[in-house]
Amino acid sequence: MRVRVPSTGVDPVDFSMVAAHEMAHIRGLRHRDLNTSRYGRTQNWREVYAWAVDYAIGVKEKKPRPGAAQKLAARLAHARKMLGRHTHRLKLETTLVKRWKARVKYYEQKLVAFTAQNRASETDRANQAIYEHQERLEVTTTIPGSGAPGSDSPEEEFRPAAHAERYLGLR
Repeated sequence: MRVRVPSTGVDPVDFSMVAAHEMAHIRGLRHRDLNTSRYGRTQNWREVYAWAVDYAIGVKEKKPRPGAAQKLAARLAHARKMLGRHTHRLKLETTLVKRWKARVKYYEQKLVAFTAQNRASETDRANQAIYEHQERLEVTTTIPGSGAPGSDSPEEEFRPAAHAERYLGLR
């Protein structure tokens, strides 16, 4: 508890009685309830609080204020400490940047290789599909008709791929 006291000091017995009186108020007692030797200044109140005679209640000495040179020395020490801390953090961050750059480079190379491989395999698959489709179209189909006995025209061969090329204007 912090209490403001005069610089001349305080009688410890009187201070103890006042503190007890104020604590009784905190407990909810009123002045009409405090007229006892325990909480008020009755005939023997000094005897009740005689135990406080040995306690020293006085003014706390003020710390001397630092001078300008001491302030500068303290600020210099703090600045050196912060420089060391941030230099350490800079080294850690530099290491992390190097690691992440290496990872980015690794994954960029993997992506380029993967894309090239997929393009090649997609191209191979597309070429294979086109080849198979052309094989199916290249099959010659005989259209029965005029090659029948008694007919003067021979059987015609129908090539779907050639027909499609002519139809689409590719030939």
